[in-house]
Amino acid sequence: MDPQVDRVLAEARARGIDIRTQIGSTGYCESWAVGDALVMRIPRSEFPAALGRGDGPIVADYFAPQDGYAFRGVDSAVLAHTLLESSTERQRGVDRGPLARFVDRLELAGVAVALHERPAGRAPVRDDLRAIARALVELHDVLGYHGHLAPAHVFVDGDRVTFTDPLPVYPKLLGAVGYAIPIAAAELAPRDEGLLLRDVAALVAIAAEACGCDLGWDHDFVAYLENGPNRSIGRPWDARPALAELARRTRTIEDTALRGWIDAAARLALDHYLPAPSVRPKTSGPRPATRGIARSLLAHFDFYAALGAIAARVTASPSLMDFVAMERGAVIEAYDSPDTAFAAFGACDASFATIAGAVPELQRLYARTFGEQPAGALAPIAHHPDVYADVYPLRTLLLDVDRLLAPTPATLGEASGLAARALQAIEQLRDAQQRQNAARRYVNYVSNRNRVY
Repeated sequence: MDPQVDRVLAEARARGIDIRTQIGSTGYCESWAVGDALVMRIPRSEFPAALGRGDGPIVADYFAPQDGYAFRGVDSAVLAHTLLESSTERQRGVDRGPLARFVDRLELAGVAVALHERPAGRAPVRDDLRAIARALVELHDVLGYHGHLAPAHVFVDGDRVTFTDPLPVYPKLLGAVGYAIPIAAAELAPRDEGLLLRDVAALVAIAAEACGCDLGWDHDFVAYLENGPNRSIGRPWDARPALAELARRTRTIEDTALRGWIDAAARLALDHYLPAPSVRPKTSGPRPATRGIARSLLAHFDFYAALGAIAARVTASPSLMDFVAMERGAVIEAYDSPDTAFAAFGACDASFATIAGAVPELQRLYARTFGEQPAGALAPIAHHPDVYADVYPLRTLLLDVDRLLAPTPATLGEASGLAARALQAIEQLRDAQQRQNAARRYVNYVSNRNRVY
């Protein structure tokens, strides 16, 4: 045991505080039961060791351009004390919502410790995910981002969900291994959209784990994401392999609704690293998260669950939707072969039939969730000069369906217009020969690796 923790416990007992058993740790402090209703959090450093699943928080240390970031636990007593003090300050003024209530701050053996209410309940299971999503919306309203979501910090008691151990805002501080994705935060503020989206990504990993699925968001995956913009791997990066691996792993989840939400939310979290189709990133800086997307993913759980199920069907390779994915990746992975494009061309007719059947389904889903909306005017699709005019209907269809499958809050208000335009494009592509010609020219466009788009 940490000598500092020993001293704190000894003084607490000497003062007559009813210290009972240790009930957990966060990686920078230990939690001890005090009586029946309280928890004492005591800062302590962590001995250097390999970080395993659930360990954390992760601290990223920058070494040099050729080395990038390496990750460690909180192995400094000073940093542990700072993190606990900052976390305590975040929680001090929160007297409502699904957060374990802050009770008091004490000085014991010269160490600042925090007392919190002890949450009732158990660790989350599969059937709790919708309730956790609703509670996370409320937590974001009263506190902002949590930053350290993992099963150990979520308690479920009937309909009540309680979160514990939020992290402070601290540069290069991530959550627990297996649950944390370093989505960029422009402001490093509690309600920065990138930080809120980190919580959504962590809930995705919790949901997958509750369904018996490991998404593979391990130490190496996080290191790649974090080091991307600092080691000449221009961010946004080519996320197609990560998206394909995500789909491969989640296919094992039998609950189709949860699998749909996991796929949709994870896709939008990873989409933060992707450029828009045909737009080459002018800088290695990250693309900011779309405002409101975290709340949308949490508040409309069933909508995204259904959306993810449709997306899995429509985007399963080979698919015409691969053309959109290749546009995103074409300027990043310049050495790629065009095999994916030829496979998409070969699946042209079957994929078109799937997409044509999905658009009315998407139209009904949006209307059922958000009500019937007038199909307002949309900005026209911007086509690169190298895209031939006979490709316009196919490219318009695919880009509009892509937006419907991965909506931003702005898309929610344009869904009727996008669906209407997609249906119009479908009618233009009913002729098989015209459709084949458009797909053939699309292959030429996305396979051109020597042009900057």
